[in-house]
Amino acid sequence: MDMNNLWAINRDMLDVSVPRYTAIVKKDVVTVDLKGAPSTPENVTVPVHKKFDLGNKIVTRFNRILIEAEDANIIKEGEEVTLMDWGNTFIRKFVKKDNVIVSAEGELNLAGNFKLTQWKLTWLPDLSDGHVPIKLVEFDHLITKPSISAEEQFEDFLNPVTKRECDALGDSNLKSIKKGDRIQFQRKGYYICDELPTKPEDPIVFIRIPDGHSKNCLLYTSP
Repeated sequence: MDMNNLWAINRDMLDVSVPRYTAIVKKDVVTVDLKGAPSTPENVTVPVHKKFDLGNKIVTRFNRILIEAEDANIIKEGEEVTLMDWGNTFIRKFVKKDNVIVSAEGELNLAGNFKLTQWKLTWLPDLSDGHVPIKLVEFDHLITKPSISAEEQFEDFLNPVTKRECDALGDSNLKSIKKGDRIQFQRKGYYICDELPTKPEDPIVFIRIPDGHSKNCLLYTSP
């Protein structure tokens, strides 16, 4: 059996049993000022899974949020997008520095239809207690070819980089995570908590569980 097919079976088993949380890549994170959003933090209880009853989590809504640089770069000014676990918003304007997007201005449109938007974005409130530092770790195949013939040299197909790490921000619900817990980061994949912080500034370390898909965490900070 192809390994991707095996991991896909694993994914189907995980999907019904693990809660869903938010993680955004820290590199070049973009701040969005949201017109029409609450000026004081508003905590809302939402399910941790849309289809299965696995409990609830707290989502903090605020008029200043963080989104990933990768998402900001595919959105056009004036475009309507969906903020997951919240609703629709228009992105009215981007602010760039040295041709890099550093911030944006948005306007909530909670009457908008999420089925009509092309982009569904993960986000976090721009609050000191609105997120926690995390590190996403991903291991790759040891060899770069599915099968090696007798005439080929094994050493010629060794993967030069088999481990990648990505600094990210996770939602505040992760403060109660336990080592060994399995979760899904929305739009990123399934992870297992491998290491808890010993100091407040240390990240929670998550290792990605293969699911038959290609890599999801693209902005790595180290090989």
